[in-house]
Amino acid sequence: MKALILELSLRNFPKSYLTSIFIGGGTPSLLPPADLEYLLSSLTSFFSWNDQTEITIEANPKTISKSGLIDYRNAGVNRISVGVQSLHDSYLGAFGRIHTVHDALCALEAVAQTGFTSWNADLMYGFPGQTQDEFCLDMEKLFQFDPPHSSCYALTVEKGTIYEGHVAKGIYEVPNDDLQLALMNWLPSFLESKGLHPYEISNFAKPGHESKHNLNYWHYGSYLGIGAGAVSQFHHPTYRTTNLKKPGEYLDAIFNGRSWFEKEEIPEITARGEFMMMGLRLKDGLDEENFLSLFSKRLEDVFDSTLVKLFQKGWIQKKPVRLTKLGLQFANLVASEFLTP
Repeated sequence: MKALILELSLRNFPKSYLTSIFIGGGTPSLLPPADLEYLLSSLTSFFSWNDQTEITIEANPKTISKSGLIDYRNAGVNRISVGVQSLHDSYLGAFGRIHTVHDALCALEAVAQTGFTSWNADLMYGFPGQTQDEFCLDMEKLFQFDPPHSSCYALTVEKGTIYEGHVAKGIYEVPNDDLQLALMNWLPSFLESKGLHPYEISNFAKPGHESKHNLNYWHYGSYLGIGAGAVSQFHHPTYRTTNLKKPGEYLDAIFNGRSWFEKEEIPEITARGEFMMMGLRLKDGLDEENFLSLFSKRLEDVFDSTLVKLFQKGWIQKKPVRLTKLGLQFANLVASEFLTP
């Protein structure tokens, strides 16, 4: 049984207009196009959307074929996100990826040839042992296919992951901070030479190809998660729900009238900090009108002393409030200033 994550970005909830639909999965296999078409058709009974709505499907390169992509387009998908991660087999294998470099290159060629006007390729950098030249070569290979959007993430040691366990056992080293900083500084100029602009710390796009579903998260918007493991967020007050992670348990709870999700109400002080953490990732900075709308308080009335301190450090600028070039290097520390009570 497939785990399906479907997250709907809502505008003017409860009017139920969808700005974006994101379809991900908990397994390497994709939802068949016919099933996806049926799912999208079923959603029209509850929601409305139009040609401007972004409908994204997330895919592993191993699962992509040209014929399959045509079927997904015919089913209504207008954007695809390809998890390339690396174009060196040694790094893909070490981190348990099921695809090879050959799979990734074939997938990128299929996407480029199938006529998707919007699509994304994910890459990571900072692998133990990786060199700057290796990552630069990855980027040159990727841009042979002219992606209109690219997400480039620095590898981090996340709690509970296989990678963390390997680091703890000394099998792998921690990411190289100096290399990550060098690549973070190199990426914008390279991508801008390809016509992509940075609109978020790790995301770059040609004009008009920015990810709508991710922008909704960064603007601390509302979204409805459908499927096993999916997360929802609503406001006034702010709360999140997380669906049961195992598909069988999720469906059994729904069909038998039991709760299929856990609910967490977010204290306002925490929600305000999360708003700042997410919004400061954006190149355009914080939306102060949105902050006022969500919390009925002006930004400077809540965080004045923190803003002054960060401004004096040279990490943020004002009007709009956003990270400086120096502040980008300390983004996590900046975020922690707003998350600490």
